[in-house]
Amino acid sequence: MERTGLQDRLISTHNLLGEAARKAGRFDAAQQSYLEAVAIAEAIGSGGSWQPRLNLGLLAMEAGRFAGARLPIEKARQTLERTGLRVQQEWADLLLIPALLADGDLEALDSCLTLVEQVAGEWSRPVPDCLRALEWAVPMAQRSERDVTAKRIAALEAAYRQQIEARRQASRVAIKVAATA
Repeated sequence: MERTGLQDRLISTHNLLGEAARKAGRFDAAQQSYLEAVAIAEAIGSGGSWQPRLNLGLLAMEAGRFAGARLPIEKARQTLERTGLRVQQEWADLLLIPALLADGDLEALDSCLTLVEQVAGEWSRPVPDCLRALEWAVPMAQRSERDVTAKRIAALEAAYRQQIEARRQASRVAIKVAATA
């Protein structure tokens, strides 16, 4: 049991090192850290591979390789389905949108959009990376001349942005209240 706990922390450490490298623009180092985290998770049979896989997908999208983001995000989504982490499944679904657009898989895109629309406005924990994915997806859909798809994605992006802004505002209020108490 303790050994697995140490290995889970090692997965988390490699993932965090990848995050730091990605944010610093050191994409090769980020990719290497994420891949190491995935390898450790797979070696011990841990469900912890979902986060570095999502980050590998983000890394591919940041490099403009949107279709290349699909496989790691879908693998993360499969792991999340098995582990029942619903909030993180929402993240994977949102991150898949630009990857599916780039891949031209309209059937999978429609299914993904339908899943995301079912929870629109009620996202448990909206995160900036998912908003960025939607921001990438809107012009991609517009360029592809898929008006209905572009409108669906634009509506999701606006709702997601609104929810992130509401959470930021609530945090600012809580900080002010705490500072005056």
